[in-house]
Amino acid sequence: MRVFVGETLSCAVLDSGCSQTVCGKAWLDCYTDSLINENVIKAKPSTSAFKFGNGPPLMSEKKVVIPVVIGSKQVNLETDVIDADIPLLLSKGAMKKAYTVLNFNEDTVSMFREEHKLVKTSSGHYAIPLTTSRKIANSEDTYDVSKSYCFLTTNRNSRKEKGSMVRKLHQQLCHCCSNKLKQLIKTSKLWKYDDEIVQLVDEISSTCDIYKKYKKAPLRHVVGLPLATKFTHTVAMDLITIHQGVWILHLVDIFSRLILILVTLKDFWPIMVASLPTRSIERYVQPLTLK
Repeated sequence: MRVFVGETLSCAVLDSGCSQTVCGKAWLDCYTDSLINENVIKAKPSTSAFKFGNGPPLMSEKKVVIPVVIGSKQVNLETDVIDADIPLLLSKGAMKKAYTVLNFNEDTVSMFREEHKLVKTSSGHYAIPLTTSRKIANSEDTYDVSKSYCFLTTNRNSRKEKGSMVRKLHQQLCHCCSNKLKQLIKTSKLWKYDDEIVQLVDEISSTCDIYKKYKKAPLRHVVGLPLATKFTHTVAMDLITIHQGVWILHLVDIFSRLILILVTLKDFWPIMVASLPTRSIERYVQPLTLK
């Protein structure tokens, strides 16, 4: 679920099975940080309850109205807020009001009679960005961020002022990775040659709790790298006991899978170890590695 929330910050997940639009407190906090004016969010009491799977019912803490941007439309979206680590789930009723039509073949959605490209999460869910900054963070195109946001910087700013600006930009871009933010900053005419700004991006990203919590795990090798590339490059050894006093030593060449088995009594173990250079795979070619 943590990866799911991280992939959908400042996005609404299209959930036709949800009776009412709902979001988690962490998602709302991140969305509030991304807004230029945080005071535009209005709250009111709510008594709604939500149940997910076999879990216990979760009571809504409040109902808020947040400003969102869907395509060229600026609208207000009403959602309940619960104490759970979930993204914003857009209900069937809200999607009907937006005249929503899904195109599964093209991974697009028509809302307010405008077509939009959907965000597809790693779990296969569809989501739609709710802010212009989220669209920029998802896009592979280049933008001049000095034109897209509410603040600019020049070389006369102090390091503290630059840090505040970069932190706000980091929040507006949904706590994106430092590489994406640096790529956007380098396209800015005012920030392009400011090395201190680029350094601040790394510092702020590395200390951001939300980024560290929701960042994607590094990719892992699906298949392990080969331990050997030629005969006797690596030899694996395994020692077992079949019954008391009798030992069996297995020597396996990792590359060719050639196997040599030596059987000895416990009392003769030191003699067998001393004779390995002449009796084992080592007599063909000296192995580079023993495993």
